[in-house]
Amino acid sequence: MLSSSEETHVRSSYWKTNSSISRLDLQINDLLNRRRALCNYRQMLVTLLSPIRRLPHELLGEIFRYCLPRNYHKKGAHKAVMLPSHVCKHWRDVALSTPTLW
Repeated sequence: MLSSSEETHVRSSYWKTNSSISRLDLQINDLLNRRRALCNYRQMLVTLLSPIRRLPHELLGEIFRYCLPRNYHKKGAHKAVMLPSHVCKHWRDVALSTPTLW
């Protein structure tokens, strides 16, 4: 059994430890958020360095055209033309500026 002073000391140590753990949890959450933001930024940089981004717009437009089904001009097949424009802004710009797709 603890004496009164020992119990006071143990309770004080408990609350100090609890407070330290709470501070560490906040730091961990902050670090995790910063890490997540850096990972997202790194992925964006990798995307910008992708070799397909270096293709001339004309060539990328031709690739889009070759990926289409033969009957894409028929009614209902127009959805295939829209697919590249839903990948990213760069592909959308290229697809919309490629007259042979439309």
